[in-house]
Amino acid sequence: MLLLCNSVNALAQASKADITAEYSDGIKSITLKVIENKTTDVAKLEAIHDWIVFRTEYDVEKFLNHDLSVPKNIETIKGRLAVCTGYTELMNEMCYWAGIKCITISGYAKNENTDLGDKFYLDTHCWNAVLLNNQW
Repeated sequence: MLLLCNSVNALAQASKADITAEYSDGIKSITLKVIENKTTDVAKLEAIHDWIVFRTEYDVEKFLNHDLSVPKNIETIKGRLAVCTGYTELMNEMCYWAGIKCITISGYAKNENTDLGDKFYLDTHCWNAVLLNNQW
């Protein structure tokens, strides 16, 4: 399972206008540029993962407002902000265009607001699962 985590990188410092202008022709086009010259699914997946995390910051304000709404993927790219749903949905679509099977796994993430003995919970987080070499 591949977990997308917040990452700080020099590439993340490019302006929103630069990203929007560079990738104005849609997710499919972006994906094909990102995976260009990658010959294996593992290399494609690594390139997609890195492209997403190096260009997207975790949206702390959205998280603190308990907003788990799913933005359109192009909005995630242009805004360069996402919570787990934004990361996972963008990864799903980019993997689709790369020919890699990828799904969202919803689950429960304990935090400071959770009682350790709590037996009732709602899905509060999501991750990606990717099928590589016939294994999830």
